[in-house]
Amino acid sequence: MPKTDKKIGIDLGLCNWMADSDGKTMPRKDYTRKFALKLKFQQRKLKLNRKKGKKGALLQKGSRKFSKIKLKIGKIHAKIGDLRRNNIHQETSKIINENQVIVLESLKVKNMIRNKKLSKAIADASWGEVVRQLSYKANRKGRTLIQIDEWFPSSKKCCNCGNINKNLRLRDRIWQCPHCQMEHERDINAAKNILAHGLWVLASKETGSGAAA
Repeated sequence: MPKTDKKIGIDLGLCNWMADSDGKTMPRKDYTRKFALKLKFQQRKLKLNRKKGKKGALLQKGSRKFSKIKLKIGKIHAKIGDLRRNNIHQETSKIINENQVIVLESLKVKNMIRNKKLSKAIADASWGEVVRQLSYKANRKGRTLIQIDEWFPSSKKCCNCGNINKNLRLRDRIWQCPHCQMEHERDINAAKNILAHGLWVLASKETGSGAAA
């Protein structure tokens, strides 16, 4: 694609699915919750039919009725997956088309998804798929994708003065820098810091911190 001067830092999260260094945020689309009732109905139907105490014939694994319910469950899961991938394709294509340099944090999704309370939300966010699509689209269209170290304090660092707010808590979505008094939206501030650090990585060719250009 034709080269452009635009560069962007992106912070991936759960409250905001994406926040960028231009100040834009995008909410997460909860496809799992959208189809939860339909999925629960079919799964409950399958479970009830397999109980021995139920009137009528026991639903055997491999029977016609069993296969029919399993197929319905499979179709719902496929629909959720298709909607997720389609949404990610649209957004990643837009990012790649509009920006020459894209900077992200490298996230260990496999470790994060072990959290039972957040596993469904993380699965819906599909951060791994976002990174995968950005990566191959950047290679295909001549863009530069940089992933910085996951331990870089992007959320706690003030993008204005560089001060690290060690007292920042996970629930603090809006916070004021104790040094320069500038007010920040947590995810947008993180995205600006991610971009700045990524550009430093690009200029210095530094990869020892876990960054990859």
